[in-house]
Amino acid sequence: MPGLAIKKEPRGIKEHEEIFKILRALCVVAVCFLAAACVAASPAESVTPSPRPTLDQVGDVSPPPSTNRPQPTFTATRKPTPLKTPYPTKIPNATFTPVKSFAATLIAPPQIRLGLGRPIDWSDSNVVDPYYRYGTTQNGKLHPHHGVEFYNPAGVPLYSVGEGWIVFAGPDTGVLGGVGSYGNAVVIELTQTFNGQPIFAVYGHMDTITVKLNQFVPIAFPLGTVGSTGMADGPHLHFEIRVGYNDYESTRNPELWLKPFPSWGVLAGRVLDKDGNFIYEASIIARPIETAIKNPSTFYSSTYANETVNPDPFYGENFVIGDLVAGKWEVLIKIGLEYRSQIVTIKPQQITWVEVRE
Repeated sequence: MPGLAIKKEPRGIKEHEEIFKILRALCVVAVCFLAAACVAASPAESVTPSPRPTLDQVGDVSPPPSTNRPQPTFTATRKPTPLKTPYPTKIPNATFTPVKSFAATLIAPPQIRLGLGRPIDWSDSNVVDPYYRYGTTQNGKLHPHHGVEFYNPAGVPLYSVGEGWIVFAGPDTGVLGGVGSYGNAVVIELTQTFNGQPIFAVYGHMDTITVKLNQFVPIAFPLGTVGSTGMADGPHLHFEIRVGYNDYESTRNPELWLKPFPSWGVLAGRVLDKDGNFIYEASIIARPIETAIKNPSTFYSSTYANETVNPDPFYGENFVIGDLVAGKWEVLIKIGLEYRSQIVTIKPQQITWVEVRE
């Protein structure tokens, strides 16, 4: 129209706007792509499982040894022995042997026993009680004794008489002989043997027990304390030696096995009738004549009863009196209505033999 001036846009403006839109879209896409890549590369907030190892990486899967695990104090040379060692047949000399199978006269027996320590320390009463020795009955008042007694207050420590393995530790339920008669008890199978047979040391009537089954213990190792559990008339240790089998029928006289004190010895012997058979429960008196200690005690005992106790297979004894002071003693043995007398010399840490026939 005449007089109307039309303003023309600069050339190329629209083309430039189109280019700007395309560039802006490309920038948005690039920013989104980079953001997604950053998210994928960043660690997750939750714990992710470790990759499974290969067999080569696993190797030995056993746990490493603990550095805090206590090491055993003593190393046994063989596997611990179970409670009852299975023997195919019972060896004959683990049971009672008739006296006629022994030597006719035993004059100087070799000192083949007397090797075990004492179950109680010297600072306490470690002398065998003289009133109820092995095989005796207290004049028929009690059952034949299968061990010896050490009377002490409750709580006195008890020790192993030799090294060996604990084959029983706990309350007796009849497996040791009698229903619960031993109370809390410990049995050691000693490392030493006798004629190829195992030797067992039995501790009865204990209060506390500080060892465990199958534990190896050296000599003089603490086992527990004196008590009065089971069939006991008061706190004391009932101590036995068993040979061949850990049972009630396989006991031996402990006073032939315990080592005497330095200036003390052991009296052992047998009392026989005219046919060479044992005379049972004959009264015996051991009276001091001349000893290193003034006025030692006179001891009263008897020969073994006629049931369930065993003489040593070599000695063939039917009485033993241990813990006698070295020196001269008179031994009086009652046969029938009269006493037979013998003078003997008790030697330190040895067995002195006496034999009397009807």
